[in-house]
Amino acid sequence: MNNYFLELTTFPEEDLKIITDFFWESLYPAHTARSTVLPNNKIGQYVTYFDFTDITNIKIPTVFLKYPVLARNCLIIESHPGFGTMIHIDGQVTNKSRRCAINFPITGGSELSPTRFFGMPDDYEYTFSEKYSTTYLADGVVPNEVARISIIDKPALLNVKTWHTINNNGTEPRIALSWTCQPGLDFARAAESLKRSGYAD
Repeated sequence: MNNYFLELTTFPEEDLKIITDFFWESLYPAHTARSTVLPNNKIGQYVTYFDFTDITNIKIPTVFLKYPVLARNCLIIESHPGFGTMIHIDGQVTNKSRRCAINFPITGGSELSPTRFFGMPDDYEYTFSEKYSTTYLADGVVPNEVARISIIDKPALLNVKTWHTINNNGTEPRIALSWTCQPGLDFARAAESLKRSGYAD
């Protein structure tokens, strides 16, 4: 296993359908109304944060109870063709509230829109944006890619405390539902739990 991602190759198709239907019926309408634009793009890259401890009008499907690694918050990441994210780390490097997440493919995932990884936090100089609660590379830093995954028809556990980015070089919008893992749960322990439960090889 690498330190960046774990593809959930045996994730149940029926569970993925329930999650996808929940996305389109309950989350996407709110996303289109609440989307914020990331700092490197004026159009084409939209992210919405949902915290279900504060949201009472959206009921989470019971299927999520099957996955105790998951917390009660998520991100929707919508990347239009030709757009993507800056290389970043979710939150602060030392923050333990979002150390890893399961990214569910919704639409537009392809080999032309991979998630790419560039190493560990201390491999490069960085700065933290209070406005966007995100850590970015310092000006002038040029990182080297070390791994990549295309999330197409199976979800994947991602280590979001490593340098990563997504750029959509496809021809249609790419949307992923990034569900945060439990606070304090790191990538290695989440991966071990998911393997024990039979969701990955």
